[in-house]
Amino acid sequence: MPVMFLVVIVVVMVWLIIVVMASGIACGGHGVEDSGCNGGSYVWQMVFIVLLLLIAMRLLLLAVWRLLVAYGH
Repeated sequence: MPVMFLVVIVVVMVWLIIVVMASGIACGGHGVEDSGCNGGSYVWQMVFIVLLLLIAMRLLLLAVWRLLVAYGH
């Protein structure tokens, strides 16, 4: 089950990154309202989160598809 292990690692890493970004820790610990974090960086954070979600979904679907092909026959 190495594939499932990799999927779990990827999901946990993406979840941690999303939590850190959403809570504003990566933005000085005061959220996007702080003067040290302008709107532009917030937009880039959202783009980064969307890209991470797309990559994670692609990896997850690929792993599920491989498992279905491997155990479906």
